[in-house]
Amino acid sequence: MWALLPVKTPLQSKTRLTSVLLDQECAALSWAMLKDMLAALNGAEVIDTIVLLTKDPDVINYSLQLGLQIVKDESGAGLNASIDSATAELADAGIDELLILPVDLPTVRASDIDELCRRHRGTLTVCPAIRDGGTNALVSAPPNAVASQFGPDSARRFLKAARRKGISAKRMNLRAFERDIDHPDDLVWLLEQQGTNHTSAYLAEIDIADRLLNPPKGAVA
Repeated sequence: MWALLPVKTPLQSKTRLTSVLLDQECAALSWAMLKDMLAALNGAEVIDTIVLLTKDPDVINYSLQLGLQIVKDESGAGLNASIDSATAELADAGIDELLILPVDLPTVRASDIDELCRRHRGTLTVCPAIRDGGTNALVSAPPNAVASQFGPDSARRFLKAARRKGISAKRMNLRAFERDIDHPDDLVWLLEQQGTNHTSAYLAEIDIADRLLNPPKGAVA
């Protein structure tokens, strides 16, 4: 199975965390989470090839140094249009199964990815986000089985789109994929999780725990 990671320009990522992080810290956090997701995918037994969908030159150069595949996001038409273009390209190249993941799931491990992919049956498997019903993992066979629906409430929309097309789809609630990192309270939650990785090391380096527990007067977390 192949995996597709849509990756934003780090300096434009995680803007909902700017109440507690500087812009440069948001970018550094995005890089740390990217490295953690790549480590998980590289360790997963079921993943043969990793593809990054991005327009950022630094991310492209980093990925090429690691020997990863790149699909350049040149459409400028938004996330879903970019993913649709990428999945069509991969389907045309003969890829029959694809796992699509966001980068900001730093607690996901290789074993979680293996479990999800091995339990996949049929055409679509959707793992919803616990906060807003978004999609934190999607397994699709073929890669472009349905049009991309990513965003809030997208797990429901993916399943609805599959029903309309008469193809098999299921919702899979896996704890490892339930919570992405978008808001300050997600950082509080993340600090409570066990494990050492690039993300936790970076958060410790900038002493985010003290910042979250003792915000400056007037700050809104």
